Amino acid sequence: MDDKPTINLEPGIITGVLVFLFPFIGIFTGISGIHQIENYYRPYLFAFILSLAGVSFGLTFIYILKPYLKLTAKQLKDIYKLKIYVSIGFIGIMFLLGSSINKRISTTRLCDNFEVKQKIHRPYRYRSPSANYLFVNMNGSIKRLRCSWKYLNDVSVGQKINICEYESKIGFDFIILTYDE
Repeated sequence: MDDKPTINLEPGIITGVLVFLFPFIGIFTGISGIHQIENYYRPYLFAFILSLAGVSFGLTFIYILKPYLKLTAKQLKDIYKLKIYVSIGFIGIMFLLGSSINKRISTTRLCDNFEVKQKIHRPYRYRSPSANYLFVNMNGSIKRLRCSWKYLNDVSVGQKINICEYESKIGFDFIILTYDE
């Protein structure tokens, strides 16, 4: 006779753990994805599209998975909570995937040195994170670009910095500060 203990994980336990972890996975992947779209020309449209895709994937995932879940009557009544948790996870994953794919399929339109006209550090305030901005003269147009705290301190007003502008095949063009980490 084998005296090894066995672990019996029912599908309900595995599902519960996955549903509990999914929002956290979404938050962490979403933070990384949002960081990548800071200097997009239309970041709000891009975020809106990715959010809709994430909610759609989340609802579809629950619709497909629902027959295989062991849910009590109360859980079936409150299935909207499960849909929200899973959708949050998919929204974050979509942000990371969408920004990564957009970056990969984009081509360089322009790489050149441009003059910094102004730099601003907006400190953390209640309900508002800190932010670092460089205002750069790009071909006669002033562009506001987000950067890291270290880069903001390394750059001075009047200095020329290297900036690359990328053209996306799906229409979400963006700018990268070449030497910002």
